[in-house]
Amino acid sequence: MGAGLAKTEAQGAPDAHPSGGLRLFVAGEGRFATHHLPDSGEVTIGRQPGCELHVDDPSVAPRHAVLSMGPPVRIADLGSGLLTSVHQHRVLPGHPVEVAPGDILHLGGVILMVEGRGTAPPRSCPSAAIEEILASSIRLVDVVAVGGPSDYEVMLVDTPPEDLKLVVSRLETQLAERGGKPRIGMAIYPRDGRSADELLSHANGELAPRMPATEAAPAPGAMQDLYSMVERIAWSDISVLIFGETGVGKERLAEAVHKNSRRASMPFLRLNCAALTETLLESELFGHEKGSFTGAQSAKAGLLESANGGTVFLDEVGDMPMTTQVKLLRVIEERKVRRVGALKPLPIDVRFVAATNRDLELEVQRGSFRKDLFFRLNGISFVIPPLRERVGEIEGLARGLISEACQRMGRAQEPELSPEVLALLQQYPWPGNIRELRNAIERAVLLCTGERLELPHLPAEKMSSHFAARRTAHAAAAPPGLAPLPPPPGLRGAPLLPLELREQLAQAERQRIVEALSRCAGNQTEAAQALGISRRTLVKRLAAFNIPRPRKRQGTEP
Repeated sequence: MGAGLAKTEAQGAPDAHPSGGLRLFVAGEGRFATHHLPDSGEVTIGRQPGCELHVDDPSVAPRHAVLSMGPPVRIADLGSGLLTSVHQHRVLPGHPVEVAPGDILHLGGVILMVEGRGTAPPRSCPSAAIEEILASSIRLVDVVAVGGPSDYEVMLVDTPPEDLKLVVSRLETQLAERGGKPRIGMAIYPRDGRSADELLSHANGELAPRMPATEAAPAPGAMQDLYSMVERIAWSDISVLIFGETGVGKERLAEAVHKNSRRASMPFLRLNCAALTETLLESELFGHEKGSFTGAQSAKAGLLESANGGTVFLDEVGDMPMTTQVKLLRVIEERKVRRVGALKPLPIDVRFVAATNRDLELEVQRGSFRKDLFFRLNGISFVIPPLRERVGEIEGLARGLISEACQRMGRAQEPELSPEVLALLQQYPWPGNIRELRNAIERAVLLCTGERLELPHLPAEKMSSHFAARRTAHAAAAPPGLAPLPPPPGLRGAPLLPLELREQLAQAERQRIVEALSRCAGNQTEAAQALGISRRTLVKRLAAFNIPRPRKRQGTEP
């Protein structure tokens, strides 16, 4: 017996559905679906067909959990004994937990993600047309099951492998003629498995190459949940939109989507929409013909054209000019690209992954970002939390960055983190997120010549000045006679830098200044440059730390 798994991706005109409301993206093994949530009331989730949100998975209880739409939205466990969790924290019966857009939930072995306001993923080949093609291509004894939006599992009974290939080829041709994007994985019983799960796993494996074993595992916590969701949706061609502050790792998550997809062996091309002018952006995206504008001395294939078969990552898509947004929307809808100055469009097959640090829904309301383009790109959205909200991940991230830095520098022995350094790393709010952490760690490894990273190896003057600025701001914000304001919520209630650690930072900074002056033979200008501060700041630090100013020597600058 043969079993074939046929998948078609959603592209084209959006379904008729209200544009408002939250969505719940449900991902099981090898399939996913999007459910629109009501604006009020309760939604029961479970395996029982009578539940408002029916999840047909053996790891989910008949009546597993209930969503109260609020506001705020909360999820409550219904006491089945099976797992209900939010961000890896178990939800206990009788203790509802608040959830927000971007939060990831676990119900048994199924992952769910709450998404912000938007529409369902659009389709190019309607479900009715797909089902009509399937009905005309198989026999009455064969079985068709719906696995998710435009995803179907087909079991062909008593079908030899060579006949199965013919059926798959015919389905691909018919679906392509109706505007579909078919992806078909095959599994043959008993060669590829003896159970439904084994057969589906094998068929999905043909569609979704796994991340290479050398890829670093994501840090436990919120990021681990995100990468688990990526693994489940990457095999499809659903468009992905990634939100997050600068430096949180949006590009790395986009790369994970590509590496876990069937397009992993094809190009992964990056385009920073904020770094190019409107004219250059259009030329880079769509290409141009010879003589189409001043300076176009030869024809050039655009990024979308050269990425055919692969993934295009649109970084900072919120900064894309409005005129380019119109043309990109047409490409996504028609799956064709027209070079600047060309008469005919060319067909392309690419997946779009976009990222931004802006609130695109707010930009849509302001009129600076097209609503229809937002819906096209927002097939599924991921929200990466800032590093200050992932304090528990900092130690693991720091150790991984130390290892990477040592490999690049050819250093055999990796230095350890001292308790003082780790404490500072966990207290500092990292406004530049992982990018800033990586720069700090690389600097520390470069300066460290011993077996441990110590406070002098970090940019302690910058980090300590941040805490001093916060203390001043808090004190200034407090009315007369009242205590200063508490720490900002981004630090999760952590106290301002402890006195002992502040003293250690001050001593470390004093030692760095003394060493710099010694290396520069007392030349204050050179020492200031080596420390990365101005000469005036250095003079003030000398006075603050009671360091004797070097004596002026003949031929040298004090």
